[in-house]
Amino acid sequence: MGVLMRKISLVCSFLTFCVVSLLAIDYVHVEDGHFNYKGERLRLWGVNLQLHHVQNYKGAKITVKRIKSMGFNAIHLWLSRGTFHQPGRDWKSFIKENKGSQKGLDLLDYFIACCKEENIFVSIALSPRGDEITPDVFDLASCDDSLSKDQWFKKFSDCKPKYSISALRYLDERIAKAYELHSAFFLNRINPYTGCRYAEEPTIALYEFADECDFLAWPPRNLKSDDLAGWQIKRKWEIFLKVKYHDTETLKAAWGSLLEGENITDMKAMFYPGREIDKTPSPRIEDAWEFLYGLCSSSDEAFLKSFRSMAQEGKGCNIVPITMDSVIYTKLGNLYAISSKSSFTCGTEMLRGGAIEKNADGYAWTPLSSMSPKEFHYSVSPGLIKIKGKPFCPYAGGELVNNPYRAAAPFFRSIWASYQDWDGVFSYCWGYHRNKLEPNNFGDFCGNSLFPASVDSPNDGYDILNDEVYLSVQKLASQIFLNTSVAKSKDTVLFRFGRKALFSLDAMGYYQSIWPEMAPASFLHSAELSLEPDGPFRMESKTESVPALEYPLKWENGFEWNWKEGFMKLDTPSAKGYAGRCDGPINFKDGISLDAGKEEFIVFMIASCDSAPIDKSRELSMSFVSSSRNSGYEEDFTRLQFTRLNSIDYPKEWSIVKNSGSLPVLVKRPSGIVRIPWNGKVEKYDFAMNLFQEKHFKDSFEQKSDEPVFITKIKRQNFNP
Repeated sequence: MGVLMRKISLVCSFLTFCVVSLLAIDYVHVEDGHFNYKGERLRLWGVNLQLHHVQNYKGAKITVKRIKSMGFNAIHLWLSRGTFHQPGRDWKSFIKENKGSQKGLDLLDYFIACCKEENIFVSIALSPRGDEITPDVFDLASCDDSLSKDQWFKKFSDCKPKYSISALRYLDERIAKAYELHSAFFLNRINPYTGCRYAEEPTIALYEFADECDFLAWPPRNLKSDDLAGWQIKRKWEIFLKVKYHDTETLKAAWGSLLEGENITDMKAMFYPGREIDKTPSPRIEDAWEFLYGLCSSSDEAFLKSFRSMAQEGKGCNIVPITMDSVIYTKLGNLYAISSKSSFTCGTEMLRGGAIEKNADGYAWTPLSSMSPKEFHYSVSPGLIKIKGKPFCPYAGGELVNNPYRAAAPFFRSIWASYQDWDGVFSYCWGYHRNKLEPNNFGDFCGNSLFPASVDSPNDGYDILNDEVYLSVQKLASQIFLNTSVAKSKDTVLFRFGRKALFSLDAMGYYQSIWPEMAPASFLHSAELSLEPDGPFRMESKTESVPALEYPLKWENGFEWNWKEGFMKLDTPSAKGYAGRCDGPINFKDGISLDAGKEEFIVFMIASCDSAPIDKSRELSMSFVSSSRNSGYEEDFTRLQFTRLNSIDYPKEWSIVKNSGSLPVLVKRPSGIVRIPWNGKVEKYDFAMNLFQEKHFKDSFEQKSDEPVFITKIKRQNFNP
């Protein structure tokens, strides 16, 4: 009987497996608060890419292969200026590049096909960033606003630069319609290299509707009444008040007072008196937020209805996750409006490897490993906390490359993302600026562009495609994150924000007024936000008592942050790591150690190539790096400049660059002896991923400072698991 029951059980298990396999959805979608693909949870370790960085078919193919070889499984694409329109063209006159042109949409089609061939997921930013609004947009929608085409376009042209096109879509139905047409054009395009309509392309894992729109991060107050933003705000605000209060007397009774000259049909004063106005009636503030949230909700809902309808139910863009905006310099009200219609959220803050800090002698670079977690504005910001029940996938975890400790960034990022149970991380940026390089092979990426950041073009510092030190660590970091080598926190701190925060002046602040209350708990556990407009409270924290953040910081998953000794250390069954100052032998569990003598700064990582523990793995990867700079690179801290944001003065790292230097790039390579209880073979690869040394070892092997090691592979011999 027992044998029969076991056979029946096996048959049932097999049938269940077959049914699950048949029902598995071949598109990325959200399930149980996480990304899911073909019935399994999906994690994305991605990189941002400006499409104009790729200039031909050969460049596209080699770029995708190179990105994959660096450990990424996803690419976020910003479509370059002119991809869909060109100056002077009417809005409906979308560019239709023919197959074989190797530019614009044709190059995009080919690039997507290359990603599909290499099993690289793609995230697409739909916003027509850089494309122009032309007068014909006026004819796209009928609006009861008494404007002629000339008047409308004049008001649009008068808008201040900070009111981006993407923000105006919340205020103007015509621009919203342009966005809808733009998205429909892309989704209905058939890629000639895949034969698939983009709306049903399985390679596309995520969509971002707008990029850094931040409509409610202003908020829109003190607007010029004669530009399109101010005029539409005033008009819609008055309509909202008339519907809710009907007449001026009722409005005044509800608010308690009105500003001079105001009445329900002519709100002459500020739309929304912010912090500058004392004694602003709370009902007025609540109405302002209700109005703004309503604008966002109705606009986003209309777009989503159109967007989801472009594919059959359960296929492609009908279920693929979409975020309504990437959140930068997060404000609570902005975050609430964005997240309410988004299927995932994507903070765009940085997890840095170090910062310029003041010391007894002035200012100097300080590695993250030597900084207390309490210095939150240099390590982890509140833009990097996920919304409860939604996947979280930051789009711009980046590092200015003139930071000599930048290699610590991907090391810490993979650990933090794992601990917080994120669904993805995208580094910024593979290639942002145009490059004369036409890659023919992997070696063409190595050492062909200058870094660190130059004085004249500071943003050049964001390119990472030539950064040997940074990419070596991030290649190991990807293994750790994708293989879940670091366990998530056992406890979650839930921060609940109610009506008194979301509908008050608190919604204007987040960093300065709210984050200091959250930071200690966030570093001790995973952290989530719950935005509850019906909750009659400001902020509550639902967790067991959270102890104070004490030195050193230790997590139950094997991570230690010892800032006084200047190091971070990871020790799990399937991954080991160390970042910071080295004063002698570094010992890990399982008989693994590193003896690198004394070094000011190193990053060392060793990890199983699969999810198995190291003592049961057949193959490991290792990164062991320090820093790099250009020949002739010079810094002058007397040139240091600052930018003020949310009451904090942030140093502009690139302002200290006196001479950005020239080729060749000088890589400072550490030396050390690695001990591991194996008999095996060591394969050493250079930055072009060429195997240059292969040696057998017993118990230990050496890496020398004069060896051009980028990545080391360690293969066990005579292994019987």
